[in-house]
Amino acid sequence: QYHVWASLCHIFLFFAAVPGTEVCSAPFCLTDVRDLRVTQVDPAARTLTLRRVPPAPSGVMRSSRPDPVRFVMLLSDGRWQEVSRPELNIQVNTESELQGWVANLFHYPAGTRQEVAV
Repeated sequence: QYHVWASLCHIFLFFAAVPGTEVCSAPFCLTDVRDLRVTQVDPAARTLTLRRVPPAPSGVMRSSRPDPVRFVMLLSDGRWQEVSRPELNIQVNTESELQGWVANLFHYPAGTRQEVAV
């Protein structure tokens, strides 16, 4: 289990090792939230689960199996690498932070910036 800082900014969810504006706090990973949906919320554990649910073309049934969540890992030499995971689990420190994340992700595109340690 890793702890990172997450920032929701328009259509992107950025991940950094530390918060702030210093060079060491630059994001190392990002994902596009347009097709992500909150699929589970556990208030007791202060966690939410996101899965990728792309829109189905008109007249086509969507698969019952969700697509993987795709992340772009920013490598230190300027290259990038795509990494996929079945889902993204986010755990926050407080119930109010959980409510803020759920509200922002349910009402996408909010165009707001939400930062919490996860």
